[in-house]
Amino acid sequence: MTGAAAWGPLRIPIYRSLWIAALISNTGTWMHDVAAAWLMTGIAPTPLFVSLMQTATSLPMFLLALPAGALADMLDRRRLLLATFAAIIVVVAALGVMTLSGLATAWVLLAMTFLVAIGLGLARPALDALTPEVVGPGHLPQAVSMDAVGLNVGRAAGGALGGVLIATLGPGAVFLANAASNLPYLDVLRRWKRPASASALPPESLGGAVKAGLRYVRHAPALRAVLIRMAAVLFAACALWSLFPLVARGEMKLGSVSFGLLVGSFGLGALAGALVLPAVRTRLSPNVMLASASLLLAGVLLSLAYVRTYALVAVAMAVAGVGWLAMLSSLNTALQSSVPSWVRARASALSGLAFMGGMTAGSMLWGILATAKGVSFALAAAAGAAVAGLFLGLRYPLPRKAMNLAPSMHWPAPILVGEGGPEGPVEVVVEYRITPARFGEFRVALRQLESVRRRDGAIEWTVELDPADASHCVETFRFDSWTEHLRQHERITAEDRALEDHVRSFHVSTVPPVVTHRTPDRPRS
Repeated sequence: MTGAAAWGPLRIPIYRSLWIAALISNTGTWMHDVAAAWLMTGIAPTPLFVSLMQTATSLPMFLLALPAGALADMLDRRRLLLATFAAIIVVVAALGVMTLSGLATAWVLLAMTFLVAIGLGLARPALDALTPEVVGPGHLPQAVSMDAVGLNVGRAAGGALGGVLIATLGPGAVFLANAASNLPYLDVLRRWKRPASASALPPESLGGAVKAGLRYVRHAPALRAVLIRMAAVLFAACALWSLFPLVARGEMKLGSVSFGLLVGSFGLGALAGALVLPAVRTRLSPNVMLASASLLLAGVLLSLAYVRTYALVAVAMAVAGVGWLAMLSSLNTALQSSVPSWVRARASALSGLAFMGGMTAGSMLWGILATAKGVSFALAAAAGAAVAGLFLGLRYPLPRKAMNLAPSMHWPAPILVGEGGPEGPVEVVVEYRITPARFGEFRVALRQLESVRRRDGAIEWTVELDPADASHCVETFRFDSWTEHLRQHERITAEDRALEDHVRSFHVSTVPPVVTHRTPDRPRS
């Protein structure tokens, strides 16, 4: 991949505007994180309170992930983001004022961090779903890398600027600067004329949308593999952010500027990784990329357990940036390439759930372990956990190729008698004529199609043979309502159609398989 292709998404105006706004916001966020970590180690320098900062950041995003994803798929994502970013600005500005006034105790800092994390938890699925929406599948891998570039440029700049501003103006001024850094995002969202949804169906209820998201992941092996691998990697890797402030300030006795520069070196390493990642991606599979990133992070954690020389720690943090970027890029590209648009925000929310679940559990465990056994012991244990997590790749490999998940829309609309749709559950019955000798092959293909039916809304699925006619096979799948079945018409993708065509290739009659619709009160066909 050429350098021009790697930067190609920036040629799309709305993506470019959102990316620049995100870069400014990310810079402010990392300034804020450096200031918050510095403030907490000053007012409550214990392993438990420092690690609780990570918990306060992770727990709300863990608890809100799936409802937030459902809302982002149900509502106008632009309006949702406008509301959440406005709320975040208010909370962060309030924290800045309280810090400058001397009112920011350890518990106040934890509480305000928790509130900010609630806003970010509501915004994150919508933000993640925007990238595939505005760039399309052709630019998606490059856009995922570009998002990582923006994040890590912000991390590098924010870490360095945060350290300087803490030393000159104090943490309170940094919090106010973070509040201001989110204003460009609000402006871009306000001016963006996002296309309206093309669906003629009513929006899902919140409960129904959450249920649909859980049902989807249950019947989508590729998505499940991404989520499991993400939780496992973050469980170990989060020790870097949970315990690094204790290494830097508690054991290395660094000042705020030196601490910020180390955070910045992580961002610079990630930026360097982003520049070479497109070329590396063409040579390595997603699974090899993720395994390599995990080994890099394990090596960094082990080195931080024992190395206290500033230059060597800076190198280790830069290597950590490369590994962190490769890890997240591999996982996020696999995620976005394996889910269709109708459930994308919920899938992103579930990835956030796995991400923050791993971060929450890991940060609490490593904090407790550091309190009981020491920081070095906890970091070494986290390195061991990172290596052990590699074995999950044998059971849960990432998908090897992108799938064509564009809506197929090839099912004809059912012809109804009268107006409106029927009430109550709906059964769809498909009748096949199969050569009995090939039934075993047909059954394997049909079982794959079962996952698609259930993933797209079917609550029951059966296949039956006619005892009086060995060639007659009937597939039946059931929906809660007529509207849910019509949603299935919109959810069928080109990838699903290819599987459906494969199943129908076993059909030997000159007439296509007969499809009928049945309801408890009257049949539909």
